[in-house]
Amino acid sequence: MRLGPLLDWLAPSRCYWCGRISGAKPACDACAEALPWNRTACRPCAMPLPADTTTDVCGACLCEAPPQDRSWTAFRYEAPLPQAIVELKFHARFAPAHVL
Repeated sequence: MRLGPLLDWLAPSRCYWCGRISGAKPACDACAEALPWNRTACRPCAMPLPADTTTDVCGACLCEAPPQDRSWTAFRYEAPLPQAIVELKFHARFAPAHVL
């Protein structure tokens, strides 16, 4: 017998940010969409670029190319992520780890 469905019913997963029931995901759909996703970024260094940019390389990388060809980061370092990182690193609160 699998206990997963029973545990989900008895103690459903809650969104780390808003506390609403989120099913099997660490964040509800609304909070996940509201996170600062790094959708437009410099290909070599992954620094955020303006959304309307026509290039995929920032000015710094054009002036002095880094040794790597490509970098990737899921999020920009903006609220609410800094607080979640502090809680994970210094307070052993592991709930945001699945999102990060």
